[in-house]
Amino acid sequence: MKGIPVRLECYYCIRAVNHGGQCSGKTNYPAQGCLAFKADPRGCIRSTTTTVQITIYHEFPLLGVWNDDFEMGSKETEIKITKIHGIKWDRRKGYLCVICSIDYFINDFADDYQESKDKVKPVLKLVKGGAE
Repeated sequence: MKGIPVRLECYYCIRAVNHGGQCSGKTNYPAQGCLAFKADPRGCIRSTTTTVQITIYHEFPLLGVWNDDFEMGSKETEIKITKIHGIKWDRRKGYLCVICSIDYFINDFADDYQESKDKVKPVLKLVKGGAE
């Protein structure tokens, strides 16, 4: 993993409150960084509004609960659906398209991280579960 800048340590720390830890962050940033910093391999949490395609007999993930059944780009990631804006049905492909706000993990400082060439909204694909 590449070096994380001192100002971004709280966002990438596994001990931070939003990552499930107890640290509420720091108010000043010393030059050497936080002594309790431990990098979360999942990265930092970002938010976006996107369309999630759910196959016909797959259970929809619960709101506000982290779910690891999805793939963003070509990497598996955990997502948390925070708000549903709308639902539409794609009859030809057999998908339920849910327009929603999600939180997801992304690690910009991972060695194998590649920034997408086109700056479009992320595409989520279902990689686990469903009715067989």
